Amino acid sequence: MKITGNALIILSLNQISGGTLGIYIYGLSEGDILPSWITGMTLSVSTWMYGLLAVFYLYIWKRSCAAEETGKIRTVIAGLLFMAAALRGWLGTAYLDQVHREWRGQDVTLAGRVLDTEGSGFDGSRQCILEVISINGESSGGRILAEMAMDDMKYGECICIQGRLIQPEGMRNPGGFDHRIYLRQKGISSLFYPDGPVIRLSVSTRPVSSGWMRFIILARGSVKQAIRSLFSGSAGEMMESMVTGSNQNLPDYREVKKDFRDTGISHILAVSGSHISLIVIPISWLFAWLGFRRVRVNPLLMVCLFVYLAMIGFPASASRAVLSAIITLCGQLLRKDPDLLTSLALSSVLLLLVDPLCLTDAGFQLSFAATAGIYLFGSSAELLWTRLGAAPPKARMLALPLAAQAGTMPVSLNWFGRYSLVSIPVNLLVMPFVTLAMGTGFAAGILWQVWPPLSRVPAAAAGFCCDLLIRIADFFAGMPVSTVNTGIPNPLYLAGVTVLSLIFCQRRKKNGIFPLAAMIILLLFPLFPVIRRTLLPSGTFIVTFLDVGHGDAAIIITPKGKTLLVDGGDEGKGIQVVIPCLVSLGINRIDLALITHFHQDHLAGLLEAANSIRIETLGVSSGSQELPEYREKLKLTVGELVEFSAGDIIQADQETQIRFLFPDPRLKKPEAGESLSVNEANPNNESMVFLLEAKGRTILFTGDIEKEVETVLCDRIRQLGGADILKVAHHGSNTSSSAEFIQAVNPKISIISTGRGSSGNLSKQVLNRLQAAGSEVYRTDVQGAVILKMNGALPAVSYMIK
Repeated sequence: MKITGNALIILSLNQISGGTLGIYIYGLSEGDILPSWITGMTLSVSTWMYGLLAVFYLYIWKRSCAAEETGKIRTVIAGLLFMAAALRGWLGTAYLDQVHREWRGQDVTLAGRVLDTEGSGFDGSRQCILEVISINGESSGGRILAEMAMDDMKYGECICIQGRLIQPEGMRNPGGFDHRIYLRQKGISSLFYPDGPVIRLSVSTRPVSSGWMRFIILARGSVKQAIRSLFSGSAGEMMESMVTGSNQNLPDYREVKKDFRDTGISHILAVSGSHISLIVIPISWLFAWLGFRRVRVNPLLMVCLFVYLAMIGFPASASRAVLSAIITLCGQLLRKDPDLLTSLALSSVLLLLVDPLCLTDAGFQLSFAATAGIYLFGSSAELLWTRLGAAPPKARMLALPLAAQAGTMPVSLNWFGRYSLVSIPVNLLVMPFVTLAMGTGFAAGILWQVWPPLSRVPAAAAGFCCDLLIRIADFFAGMPVSTVNTGIPNPLYLAGVTVLSLIFCQRRKKNGIFPLAAMIILLLFPLFPVIRRTLLPSGTFIVTFLDVGHGDAAIIITPKGKTLLVDGGDEGKGIQVVIPCLVSLGINRIDLALITHFHQDHLAGLLEAANSIRIETLGVSSGSQELPEYREKLKLTVGELVEFSAGDIIQADQETQIRFLFPDPRLKKPEAGESLSVNEANPNNESMVFLLEAKGRTILFTGDIEKEVETVLCDRIRQLGGADILKVAHHGSNTSSSAEFIQAVNPKISIISTGRGSSGNLSKQVLNRLQAAGSEVYRTDVQGAVILKMNGALPAVSYMIK
C-alpha cells in the first residue's frame, strides 16, 4: 500500500513546530539548559538521526494503513521526531552563536576562503563572505561577513587579513532590524572589520567544488552584466532583484521597495514560487508545442532549475519553490497526479533537513504560507468570486491572490506589522505586467548572450513593464489610506487565529462554508487590534526611549491612547528606528511631537518621520534663534506648529499633563546686578524642558540643557516635588547634570540616551553623581531601547539588549 501524503504533511508540521520550539528555547536560555553531551553533538549527526527516524516513521505509517497495532509506535516515533527537530533547531542556532565566541570583540589574524565577492550592506557598503580556516593560527570554521570590497578575488582563493571580529547586533529597538537573525539565515556567525592589507595565501586550499561554483558565479556575473547593459535606473535595479534575488540598496530604489511593501506586492522583488512557475510553464509549453515528450523535457527542466537556484544563492523561498517544482516534475515522469500540499510538505521536509534555520527566514515562511493558503482557501475564494458574479475563468484568476494573502496574513503581520488595504486589487492589476516583465526580461538576457542587438526589443518591453509597475505602486502607496499600521500582534493571538482557521478548514467535507469563514477571518483579523486600541485604550502609560546612537528620541503612549514623539534622532534614524517602532506599536499618527531644540541629532530623524506619518501638532521652543530657518519647512510637514515656553500647560488627555519649564522669556542677558542669566549664544541652552505627568508619575525631559539652565531651574523643580524619572540632559555629558540639579530632581530612575564607544558624550562623573543619588541608571548604548510601563505603581522597566 502506498504512503499517503498525510504522512508527509504530519512530518512537515512536526519538523516546523519542533524546530521553531528549539530555536525559541535557545533564544530564551542562551544555550545553558541542555547537558554538554547533547550540546556537543554536531548538526550533521542530528541530521542523520532525524533522517533515519523519518524513514522509519514513513515505514511504520505504511504498515499502520493495514495494521492498527502500529498506531502507538507511530505516535511514539512522531514524539521522538518532534524532539529531534527541536534539538536540530537548537544545535543550528548554537553553532552559529558559539563558533567564534572566544574571539569576538578582539583584534585577530584571520585566514579564510572567499565564498562570495558580490554584496552590499544596507548602507551601501561593499561586503564579501569568507569561510574561516583559522583564527590566530588556531583551526576554526563557520562563515563571516567581511566589510570590504573583494572585486579582484575569485571563489576559492585563500587570504589572510587582520581586523576585529564582532558579533552581529540583535534588535536594539522595537520593530527594528535584527542583523543577527538576518545573517543566521545565510549561515553567517560573525562580522569582520579589516584594518590591514589582504595577503593572498600561496597554498592551494580550494575545495573540490570550486570549478562548479566558479561557473555559477560566472553565470551570475554574466546575467547581472546583461541586465545592467540593457536596463537603467530603478527599472534595472528592479529587474536585477526579480531575476537574481540581489538586494539592491541604492537610495532611489529604497523608495521603490517601500512603495511595493506598502501596497502588498513586495513579493515581486524576490525570487519566489511565482517566478519559478514563470520559468517552468512557458518552457514546458514550448517543448510540448515542438513535440518533445516529458521524459526528455522534465529532466532538462530540473537541471535548469537547480542551476538557476545555485546562481541566485539558494534563497529559502526559491529553494522551497524549486523543490516543489522538481517533485511535481518527477511525479509527472512517474505518471502521478500532482498534489500541491504533498509537494509542499515534502519540499519543506527536505529543505529543513538540510538547514533547520530556514524556519527563521521570512521568505521561507511567506512562501510556505502562500502555497498552503492557495491549497486551503483556493476553492473557497473561487466560490466567493463566483457568487459575486465573476465568470468561472475570471473567478479562478481572482481567487489566487485572495487565497495567498489569507495564508500569509499571520506571517506577514508578525514580520511587518502592516496591513495593506489595496493589496488584493494591486496584485490583480500588476500580475499580467509581472508575467510580461519576467518573460521578456529572461528572453532579453538569453538573446544578449547570443547577439546583444537582438535583445533590445524584449528589453524595451521588460523595461516598460518595470516602469509601469513602479508607477502603479507609487500611485497606490500615495493614496491617503493605503496601509494601516496594525502593530506586531501577540504571538499567542496569531497562533490562536491560525489554529482556529485550520480547524475550520478541517471541516470542509462537512460544510464548505467553514473554509470560507476561515479565509475571511484571516483577511480581517489584523484590523481587530487596531479597532480595540482605538475604542478601548489599555490605560497604561508607556514611554519608549529609543536607541538612536548619539541623539534623542522617545515615543509616549498615554493612558487614553494618544501618541507623543519627543525628538527623532539624527539623519537616517527616522527611517531606520522611529518609523519601524511606530509601525510595530500599531501607531498611525502622532498627536503631538516636540522638538527640544534644533540640533540635527534631535531634529533630523523627526523630520524624516514626518514624511511617513501624520503629525497633528508640532511643538518647538519659543524664541529659538534657529526657528525662523525651519519654520516654513515645518509648516509643510505637520498639521499645526506651536511654540511653547515656561508656564505653558497642556492636557494631552484626561490623565496626562505636560508642564513646560523652559525656555523662559523672562530671562535676559546679563546686566549689572543680575544674578540669574543664561548664555543665549549656546543653542543647547535653548532646549525645551518639560515635566510629563500621568498615572501619578512624573518624567522630566531636559533636552541638551547645560549647567547654566539647570541652576535656573533647580528651585522651580524643587517646588514641583522633583520627578520620578529623569531623561538625563545632553547624553550624559559633564557639561550638564550637576550635583545640585540631580539633588533637586531626586529621580528614582534615570535614562541616558547616548552613542556607543567614542561617539557618545557619557561622562563617568555624571554616572557617579546619579548613582550616588540612589537613581537606577539605564543607558541606550548598553541596553538598547528602554521601555517604561506605568499603571500607578513604580514603572516596570524593560530593555531590548539583555
